[in-house]
Amino acid sequence: MPLGAWKPIRDELGIQPGQILKHPIIKGLGLALLGVTWVACGILSVSGFYIGRFFIGTILALGCVVGGFLFLIFYRKFTILLETQAS
Repeated sequence: MPLGAWKPIRDELGIQPGQILKHPIIKGLGLALLGVTWVACGILSVSGFYIGRFFIGTILALGCVVGGFLFLIFYRKFTILLETQAS
């Protein structure tokens, strides 16, 4: 559990509910799912180009680029929130 998100640890450390990020585990899993989707699109696009399915490869490559940008934006925001919560 990240940074005391588990209730028994929060209680032991005396962390108030308003001091922590809302649903950090769900947000982290969503970010991980976005990352997996991004990488899968990249791998499948290369595979599509390799076997000559250029239309599918192009669509998946565009999905990879968009997914990469979204991941970068959300990852930065998420880590900034975690770092400010930790300090």
